[in-house]
Amino acid sequence: MIKIYCLLIGYLAGCFQTAYIVGRIFNVDIKRFGSRNAGATNISRALGKFAGISVALIDILKSIAIYFLCIFLFKEKIFGLYAGLGVVLGHNFTFYLKFNGGKGVASTGGLLMAFDWRVGLLIFLIWLASVLLIRKIFFGAIISAVVLPFILFFYRFEIEPIIILSLLSLIVLLKHISNFKKIICDKENTS
Repeated sequence: MIKIYCLLIGYLAGCFQTAYIVGRIFNVDIKRFGSRNAGATNISRALGKFAGISVALIDILKSIAIYFLCIFLFKEKIFGLYAGLGVVLGHNFTFYLKFNGGKGVASTGGLLMAFDWRVGLLIFLIWLASVLLIRKIFFGAIISAVVLPFILFFYRFEIEPIIILSLLSLIVLLKHISNFKKIICDKENTS
């Protein structure tokens, strides 16, 4: 039952849809702009890099804060992972945006950093190298999501954390299907 509570706490925190809220503050409906994705990349297209970086940092911190809150409340690390899963689900499937939202990359990254800094740092470096090499932000997310389960097995984590974090990798991959479709149709923009 505690796992469900943590999922719900995380989901409600994840519904603090940073890109959407920042867009509204500056009179931009992010759901009608650019890729129509409520995430850091699209808000940076609409309002500039500072806004995009700010949104990404808030989304990262949102996951970290909820992860540690649930560990503090319920005294076990696994409950923090369920809360983090909830944050990403809330971010990606925000109820007041008709269950649309972002793609969960920054929120997942924050959860990884909180769960195990080695894994979080390694995934960040893989993401950064991919972005610098390929010059497409979403490719960094895709490559990181594909590699994450292998890294988790390498570090020999228990099966439940591996399943939860691999599920988040799958969600990131599924949320990026639209990017692949745009590439196929030759409509993908610079990020």
